[in-house]
Amino acid sequence: EEDHDGSVLGNLDAVYANPQAFDGAEILGHIFGANREPVAGDLSKGTGLNPNATALLLQILAPIVMGLIGKKLRGSGMDAGGLSGLLGGQTKEAEAAQPGLMGSITKILDRNSDGSVLDDLQRFAGGLFGRKDN
Repeated sequence: EEDHDGSVLGNLDAVYANPQAFDGAEILGHIFGANREPVAGDLSKGTGLNPNATALLLQILAPIVMGLIGKKLRGSGMDAGGLSGLLGGQTKEAEAAQPGLMGSITKILDRNSDGSVLDDLQRFAGGLFGRKDN
């Protein structure tokens, strides 16, 4: 909550100019773990973007997305369960809009390979609030 309060949204030019200064790679590591490169590769294939450009784009977008989530949390008083529900709903909408691309990303996000990303999103949301679920 403290690191991603939404303030980054007022400094988008700086994020674009120097994504490393905003910990984009570190954020991606927390979200995707060892699957960070496969995610970038799948997105590259799905979008036709150069793999290096895709990796850089993800590093730029990571702090922006976390800023948006942080801003939403601060404005709504949402807890980890609410955030998990929001992310799960967004994932379902994205899967419906882009089934092939989202299917690949869903496989990567499904860190415990149980066929659902909702429990993984719950753990991610809990991590944002300092709670570590197994």
